[in-house]
Amino acid sequence: MDTSHLLNYLSSYAFPTASHTISTNIVLGISLGGHAAWHCVLHDARISTAVIVIGCPDYTRLMMDRARKSKLQTWVSTERPGAQFLGSVDFPKGLIEAIEKYDPAGLLMGELDVVTGDDHLHEPSDEEKTRLRPLMRDHLGGKRILCLSGGTDKLVPYQCGEPFLGFLKRA
Repeated sequence: MDTSHLLNYLSSYAFPTASHTISTNIVLGISLGGHAAWHCVLHDARISTAVIVIGCPDYTRLMMDRARKSKLQTWVSTERPGAQFLGSVDFPKGLIEAIEKYDPAGLLMGELDVVTGDDHLHEPSDEEKTRLRPLMRDHLGGKRILCLSGGTDKLVPYQCGEPFLGFLKRA
């Protein structure tokens, strides 16, 4: 949202005499900036291209991976580790609701009816496709995304974003 507000005023600061017009908006982000770049390209129609370097499009999977690696109490305290993490004090319901609205994976994969952990692998049903088409068109139509990840990145492992990226490629 901050980026969107910045775009509203950028030309008046960069070109106060209106000598040039900004016709294309491109976002580039590294690490946390990569996460932000995903949000920018999905939620601002003026941004046509995103270059995302080490940014995860699936905040939930990334935070679950970090909770597991750090042996967070809400992760390890159940018989099946991680079973109660989502909705816990460390990952509250309000955060889950925001992720479902704004996070790339939450927004798009949240429309899938199958919730198994590998739900991204199934072929979407006709009903799912009906719900996904307008979302894909509105948020990704005509946009270009270059997503770069490091194979051995410990902070933002590729495997956290891989399910969403595979889903997106097949969509």
